[in-house]
Amino acid sequence: MTRYSALFALLLHSALLTSGFADDKKIESAYYPLTVGNTWKYTATGDQKITVTLSKFEKVGDEMCALLETKVGDNVGATEHIGVKEDGVYRYTFMGQKADPPVRIIKLPPKTGDTWKVQSSVGPQKLAVNYTMKEEKVEVPAGKFSAIVTETDEFMAGPVMMSAKIWYAKDVGMVKTVMKVAGQEVVLELEKFDKGTGK
Repeated sequence: MTRYSALFALLLHSALLTSGFADDKKIESAYYPLTVGNTWKYTATGDQKITVTLSKFEKVGDEMCALLETKVGDNVGATEHIGVKEDGVYRYTFMGQKADPPVRIIKLPPKTGDTWKVQSSVGPQKLAVNYTMKEEKVEVPAGKFSAIVTETDEFMAGPVMMSAKIWYAKDVGMVKTVMKVAGQEVVLELEKFDKGTGK
């Protein structure tokens, strides 16, 4: 694994700790579309190719969640379970470890100026993160989008200081991410989004 792919895996593990289902009834968010087969293709710092695919739905505890698999090149670099509740988009697991409690990464309904705090544990790692939300226009290889933006303050992820800024577009999901880890910046931009069939 290259330096940047290892760094990206660490970033995912630390910062992207998302669609909730009450009694197996799906609750959706246009800002994080969850259909089986959805595939997001990104270019990362260092010209790396990152692919995220929604492979299936399965329960995490009592919650039905989407399983997302992230590949760096041809290798699966990360897995996570994402769920949507009425008040937000949540991450329930990462790499087989539960987030306790699940981490809200998008507050719903989105509103400029909203803030929220996250305190959670993922395995042995504890997270304490402050989020803010706003709206911005953004241009990436996949096109131009009007997006909501979530931004964290600096926080400790294990021994590393980091922060994250993420753009989400309606009916597409995450279109751009800028993360800083120990003073180094990693940028992820959407090249293509392929909508799944649900099968």
